[in-house]
Amino acid sequence: RFDSSREHMKFTLQTKTSALHGAGPTIVSRLKKLGLDTLQDLIFYFPWRYDNFGQKIAIQDIAPGSPVNIVGRIDLIHNKRSFRKRMNITEALVQDESETIKVIWFNQPFITKTLKVGDLVSLAGKASLKDGQIVLISPAYEKISDTEPTELIHTQGLTPIYSTTANLSQKQIRYLIKQTIDLGKNISDWLPENIKKKLKLIDLTKALYQIHFPQDEKELRQAKSRLGFAELFLRQLEAQRAKKELA
Repeated sequence: RFDSSREHMKFTLQTKTSALHGAGPTIVSRLKKLGLDTLQDLIFYFPWRYDNFGQKIAIQDIAPGSPVNIVGRIDLIHNKRSFRKRMNITEALVQDESETIKVIWFNQPFITKTLKVGDLVSLAGKASLKDGQIVLISPAYEKISDTEPTELIHTQGLTPIYSTTANLSQKQIRYLIKQTIDLGKNISDWLPENIKKKLKLIDLTKALYQIHFPQDEKELRQAKSRLGFAELFLRQLEAQRAKKELA
């Protein structure tokens, strides 16, 4: 497993993205196309929207057409080939304490190498009605450890969505930013304390974390307010500086 605390001992804001776990040459090349070369670039690569899967619910409470998050164990998972549609189909049965639900992924046969029978998983997506049965089709997934705490960043609550290329997944970007985000504490918070206190703005370190991984709508509003004000504040300073030079 990746030990972020150990890795951060040698990371700096100017460390190249290639130093991150999971960032091979192909991923690094795709990041550069987005203008992301250093870890600081990643920290300031803000999401443009968020999926809200809410908190987990029982399978028996799922309503068709609604975004849902469930946690359960895999009872069955296998791949099959659809010759009519010429695609690979991965099917699974996932059970919690209330019910069992069918899960389907298309053209992702590698999933069966990651998820096995007995694994505890968190799944997030939109519930659909198929042949009179509620199913989850191509949900995001995260495996949950039975022996140690697992921080879920892809499937619960507000999930960040980034502008990206077709060959760089949201999951990959989140994973890389998660490794990097603690370095936000090394970025100087240049906004004066009296202004932050007067306007009830959070610190920069906190805002950078919450813009990427907010726990709820309140945290997201706090982050947007802090970072939005900072941008406006800099524009006003620049305008005042230009005015003074002209004078």
